[in-house]
Amino acid sequence: TVHRSSGSPDDATEPLVSNATLTGIIASGNTNYGFYIQSRQVTLTGCHATRNGMDGFKVEPASMDISLIGCHAGGNSRTTANTYYGFALSGTRIQVIGGSAIGSDPDGATSGADLNTATKYQRSGVRINADATAVTVQGVEMEYNATSAFSDGTHSAGTKHAEVLSPWGSKLIWGNGSPIPDPNQNLGHGRT
Repeated sequence: TVHRSSGSPDDATEPLVSNATLTGIIASGNTNYGFYIQSRQVTLTGCHATRNGMDGFKVEPASMDISLIGCHAGGNSRTTANTYYGFALSGTRIQVIGGSAIGSDPDGATSGADLNTATKYQRSGVRINADATAVTVQGVEMEYNATSAFSDGTHSAGTKHAEVLSPWGSKLIWGNGSPIPDPNQNLGHGRT
């Protein structure tokens, strides 16, 4: 958990923790979130959130300037399958670069076929919430999630507050399946 200096995430009189870097941390088997982030100017590199009860990586609305680089979320939403996400993103200027959001996480998996036939716990690999602005998701492999690879709650009436770029030149589609009208943007890659 990375949040306000008092230890209370809801105490708005306390400043947000800032200027922190976390590398190679594994959060697995928690009944709550894998990583709960309410801070600013924080970078997580090579962190793993697996088999947690809720979202693997939860970035709260007060967060600013957060970078998740090469992080992996797998088989989260264990408290209630198809409810929580690998990455649930709110806040301002949030980046998820590289890594993966794999919705299933069976013991002994040796192939994509094993992942595909296992229980798909995570609702979507990446969820950009309506209270998020200036979010970039690039090169994240999003597969074997229960409902969709990607979910975008910021898209309404032609407004876009997030961009999702894929190194594969994928078809331009919003999380809800409607085409993106901007030919200069690519949207994420993945399978359900």
